[in-house]
Amino acid sequence: MGLLPKGITQFDYDDTGRFEVHLDQACNAKFESELRYDRNVSGTLTYGEIGELSGISAQELFLWFPVKGIRVDVPSSGLIYFDVGVVFKQFSLSLFETPRDCIAVRECAGLCQGHTEPVLSVAISPDGRHLASGLGDTTVRLWDLNTQTPMFTCTGHKNWVLSIAWSPDGKHLVSGSKSGELQCWDPHSRKPTGNPLNGHKKWNTGIFWEPVHLNAPRRRIVSASKDGDARIWDVSLKKCVICLSGHTLAVTCVKWGGDGVIYTGSQDCTIKVWETSQGKLIRELKGHGHWVNSLALSTEYVLRTGAFDPTGKEYSSSEEMKKVALEEYNKMKGNAPERLVSGSDDFTMFLWEPSVSKHHKVHMTGHQQVFAVDSSPDGEKVASGGKDRVLKLWMG
Repeated sequence: MGLLPKGITQFDYDDTGRFEVHLDQACNAKFESELRYDRNVSGTLTYGEIGELSGISAQELFLWFPVKGIRVDVPSSGLIYFDVGVVFKQFSLSLFETPRDCIAVRECAGLCQGHTEPVLSVAISPDGRHLASGLGDTTVRLWDLNTQTPMFTCTGHKNWVLSIAWSPDGKHLVSGSKSGELQCWDPHSRKPTGNPLNGHKKWNTGIFWEPVHLNAPRRRIVSASKDGDARIWDVSLKKCVICLSGHTLAVTCVKWGGDGVIYTGSQDCTIKVWETSQGKLIRELKGHGHWVNSLALSTEYVLRTGAFDPTGKEYSSSEEMKKVALEEYNKMKGNAPERLVSGSDDFTMFLWEPSVSKHHKVHMTGHQQVFAVDSSPDGEKVASGGKDRVLKLWMG
């Protein structure tokens, strides 16, 4: 497979993998995707990665398998070849910054079989041992991921289960349904913990727990609904404590940020930022030309896992738990502001730093309608999926 086009007049490559190419003129090339080459292209090709690439811009990047060897065929064909089929358009990874990592594709590791109706929502527990799935038959199922076998079936909803969220300590689970009600569960006994949480007038579109470092132990969640509202609930008292009203159309997604604010995305094309003590609107992020379908936070992994310890450590107090969770959050966040990515029906994704500015920092294109975005555990990558049936990975 080749990376560079014909028309190369000068090419240099050394044992370190550093290469430089000079073209007679800037050009476009179809290489399973649209690439645009400047007159000077440079970079490094070494085992397992491509780096420092400049002079090439692309709507779509490729999936890079480990490079075991390079054979140069210049100037006869103007192409660089690889001993292993390196450039393989598996996911159509999109260029946001210079690609750094080589990502090996793995086959499906297993199947959790037994559902009799469509699976509408899934969530993995903070310790990675269990999976909760929400179904069109109104049930929630819990699975053991080590054995890929069902553990419990939780019954109680009256309609499709559209969203699920684990508490950061993994001891509680909340699910939301098409009828708008929320149900809290004990995932170890399959039993509901109290009566359903009622208040939404239309179906639930998302749930997020308050981060542990802000308020331990698990007490509050925020839910979003097609009725245009988001609601903050006290799961211990089993009641809505604040209703976040202000969107003019359905709220499609919700996140509870580590800085203590809530982000809601809506079909009214806006993202609203709310403080959580009284539910006041503090900022509105505008720029999308169509529905905002999904949100992802750079710190989301630690917000979901809190003070989770893989050794199974139990904390002596809620204050100790909060302290550890805060340390993990600060380590993840570093000195940079918390970043937010939004995906929209307008074919775009925006990168925001809401605590710094109400204007988006980066504008990403390459999809059709963007239905889902999610961040990697290290916060350095964002995955997106849309109507074009393509999964894209954005570095940065």
